[in-house]
Amino acid sequence: MFDRRSLLAWLIASGAIAAPLRAVGQAPAERSTFPTRPIRFVVPYPPGGGGDTVSRLLSGPMAELLGQPVVIENRAGAGGSIGAAAVALAEPDGHTMLFDALGHVINPHLIRDLPFQYERAFAPVSLLATQPIIVVGSPGHPARSLTDLLDRLRQPGPELSYGSSGNGTGPHLAAESLLRQASARAVH
Repeated sequence: MFDRRSLLAWLIASGAIAAPLRAVGQAPAERSTFPTRPIRFVVPYPPGGGGDTVSRLLSGPMAELLGQPVVIENRAGAGGSIGAAAVALAEPDGHTMLFDALGHVINPHLIRDLPFQYERAFAPVSLLATQPIIVVGSPGHPARSLTDLLDRLRQPGPELSYGSSGNGTGPHLAAESLLRQASARAVH
């Protein structure tokens, strides 16, 4: 069983939760009493998705081990940059953390004038989960495999469309990468 310090050390050493970088520089005396109030765990995605589910599964054991509530706050939008901004601009005391997926990699290239710089505002804390991306379609579509679908997407004629969780998200970029590698076309 982890004690509070062991859990915090494990979370920091394993690297998946992002916390404001400035919080890492707290004096040892301050760290020995951490946390002094509830942890705000910002999930920059809508409720019900993979990130939200993982953060909610983690929040109970974290709260028990840290002796403080862990409050999930969904701040969705702009590929996660709205929630990231809320954390980056929060008081740098370690009590506000970000559940990030690919925002730190993608958003600096897609969004101009972010009110913070990911590489300066955050330090990795822990890898929490990995999530596969799958291709699904209507049962009425003639494609019965990914190969069938890609063959259809290479043919001339009207382009098929696909959906994802948003521009610049992992599923969007994975689909575009697959289309490029397969020399196929579809509309996002």
